Amino acid sequence: MRTPLRIDGSGLVLGFAVAAAYFFLGAAWPLAVGAGLLVYLLKLTLDLPWHTYRRALPAPEFGSPEALWLERAGRALMSIKELRRSARSESIAQRCAAIAIQAEASVATLRRLAYQASVVSGLARSGARTDRLETTRLELHARIEGSVLGLEGLVARLAEIVALSEASPDVASVDDLAFELDNLRAAMVETEEIGRSSVHALTAPSERDPSEKETSERERGGQ
Repeated sequence: MRTPLRIDGSGLVLGFAVAAAYFFLGAAWPLAVGAGLLVYLLKLTLDLPWHTYRRALPAPEFGSPEALWLERAGRALMSIKELRRSARSESIAQRCAAIAIQAEASVATLRRLAYQASVVSGLARSGARTDRLETTRLELHARIEGSVLGLEGLVARLAEIVALSEASPDVASVDDLAFELDNLRAAMVETEEIGRSSVHALTAPSERDPSEKETSERERGGQ
């Protein structure tokens, strides 16, 4: 028997809101439709029971910089969801809901970045200190910190808009924030790809930087 097609109503509303926002901001209609479709598919993806078949990443060590930044990102996400519930304007509430979905995806990316940073920090604590290792660690920490601060700044501006929305809903400003969050997450995804390659190179002895290998051989020869 054929399974009936199920349409996610809330996902359609969010997708339409994002597409309309992009269109009114001056984007070409194919880009606006693509952005709306992406949000709809992201909503469907987040609603799937990932916990049943996706391995959870280990949490960062308690009290570590990675754990503290993730905690702050989680609080920012909760604040966005609370702002969505407190918005008096329906149009603002819908856009807050779309931003909340984007923020969830951003926090998920931050978790993966924090895991990469934890791996690099663990290597540094084990005594395997190299210039490349330290550079990777500092870069990951800087990107995580910058992303969390950007998310917190977005929450502060969104709170101001929601507080004033009862008198005059500023839909355009919320759409601008959604666009900023989209750019922020794109930067995090790019960092994740760079970090994944760096972690792989750092944890694979056979793929060490030739200059590092040559330096270590000269040091052994001089002893």
